[in-house]
Amino acid sequence: MPSAIRLTEERQPTLADAIVETVREPMVVLNRELRVVAASRSFYQTFTVSPPDTKGKLFYELGGGDWDIPELRQLLGKILPERGAIENCEVEHDFRAIGRRTMRLNARHLVYARGARTNILLGIEDLTRERSRQRAQDEMLQQKDILLSEIQHRIGNSLQIIANIMLVKALSVTSEETRRALTDAHDRVISIAAVQHCLHAFAPGGSIELAGYLGELCEAMSQAVIRDRRSIAIEVIGDNARVSCTVAESLGLIVAELVINALKYAFDDTTSSGRIRVCYTANGDDWSLTVADNGVGQPESDAPVTAGLGTGIIRALAERLGARVSTMRKAGGTAIAITHAAAGGNEAAGA
Repeated sequence: MPSAIRLTEERQPTLADAIVETVREPMVVLNRELRVVAASRSFYQTFTVSPPDTKGKLFYELGGGDWDIPELRQLLGKILPERGAIENCEVEHDFRAIGRRTMRLNARHLVYARGARTNILLGIEDLTRERSRQRAQDEMLQQKDILLSEIQHRIGNSLQIIANIMLVKALSVTSEETRRALTDAHDRVISIAAVQHCLHAFAPGGSIELAGYLGELCEAMSQAVIRDRRSIAIEVIGDNARVSCTVAESLGLIVAELVINALKYAFDDTTSSGRIRVCYTANGDDWSLTVADNGVGQPESDAPVTAGLGTGIIRALAERLGARVSTMRKAGGTAIAITHAAAGGNEAAGA
């Protein structure tokens, strides 16, 4: 709708009626005194007023004063004269006959060629049903989030119970091989429970700030997995990168597996100040996740990234992310890097 429509004064009443008769939304034409010149059928039907009680009446007096709305007075009395138009202004009001309504208002001046009169064309869109649907949808989404939270809480509790049963069983068996298998299973169940708990705590549905999430994850694992009195610290460093929950879940499982491996293989009974450092850096679509320790390591043939269940888990998760796995061993410990290069391939490789 243009900001100003120029008409000849003689044609004004007929054309005003014709304009409002062709529109499906509620619409009124007001003169400069804000009396109704014409109104559409939809206006009469939506707001339950009749033509005899509308035409020629002061707009604010329609419906027994229902349209005497402070926001509308400000729009028509101040904003419209200053700007020449009103765009998409929402107003809520309680009407005695039809209840509460949410309306979107648009208004323009009708300027006549000889300048004798200036009328106002006011369009009123009833948004009540749309807003009601939005509120119902928001309530459903909120209920879904509550239900999802409850399910995740129950899953987390169940995983904790399973892990505790495994640990108790591991302490009661006489076979060292069985004890080791049960302990490994306990650690992996704990890591999955920690990942799910931290994911939900940091971002139940959106993107996640990775450094804080990994820090919380490593803290939870430190309390659950470091069972002896060895002094082993887990440190997380990184930038303020944010990733989707799907990516965060895969990275969290990788970190959990690598931390478990480091705790299992990197340190011996002589360790007095062990350290595991988790570092994540990103540059655009390129990123790198490194888990390094200052432990004694283990023989090349037994390294956890070259054989075993942990290897398969790490490589499968890295492949899902389109990343590669590499291992760096030196006298001061071992570092395992998961790197993603946007321009590179996605084949996992060991070094």
